[in-house]
Amino acid sequence: MSVFITLLVIGLAGLVFMAIPAFGHHAQIGHGASHAGHIAPHAGHAPTTAPHTHTVPAPHGQQGDAGTGAFLGLLPSPRTLFSLLTFYGAFGNLFQQYFHLTMGISALLATLPAYLIERCVATPLWNLLIGFAAEPAQPMQSLLLKEAEAVSHFTNGKGMVKVIHDEREVQFLAQLSPEQANIPISVGTKLRIEEVNTEKERLTVRLE
Repeated sequence: MSVFITLLVIGLAGLVFMAIPAFGHHAQIGHGASHAGHIAPHAGHAPTTAPHTHTVPAPHGQQGDAGTGAFLGLLPSPRTLFSLLTFYGAFGNLFQQYFHLTMGISALLATLPAYLIERCVATPLWNLLIGFAAEPAQPMQSLLLKEAEAVSHFTNGKGMVKVIHDEREVQFLAQLSPEQANIPISVGTKLRIEEVNTEKERLTVRLE
C-alpha cells in the first residue's frame, strides 16, 4: 500500500469516527433524549469530545514553554487534520498512479488542491452535515462567563481547556486575559471564560 493510500485511509477513518457520535446523539434525540452537543466548525476548525486522559506535568523550562505555546497555537482541529489527510492522500495517489509522477513531485503538487478542497468544499459540507445531524444547539457565545477547566499546562498564557457545552464535554484552545498572561496555570485549574472568539473557536479565560 502506497503512502498516499495510507494517508487517505487514515483520514477517512478519522472523519467517520468523528461523525458517528454526532449522528448517534441525534438518534437519541429522536427518542426523547436530551439534545446533543454541537459546535459548528468555522474555517475548518471543529472541537471534538474531550477524551479522558492522564496528563503528566511537563518540565518547566523557558525554551520548552515558548515552543509549546507556539505549537498549541498552530494546531489544526482533528476534523481539519483528517480532512486534509484524506484529500492529500487522494490527490497524491492520483498524481503518482495516473499521471505517473514521482512521489516527491506528487507530494508537492497534492498540497494546494488538498487545501483548497478542504477549505472551500469540505468545511461547508461538514457544517451542513452536522447541522442536519443535530437539533439547533446553543451558540458558542453561550459559553461566555461559564467555568472552564485547564486540561494542559498553560505556557505563554496559552493552553487547552474543557467545558460543558450542550450536555457534553468539549475542548478548546484558550488564552489567558492579557493582565494574567504570565500566571502559571496547571492541569485542573478552574477558570472563567471572559471572551469567545467564534471565528477561530478559541476562548479567553481568566483565573478567578
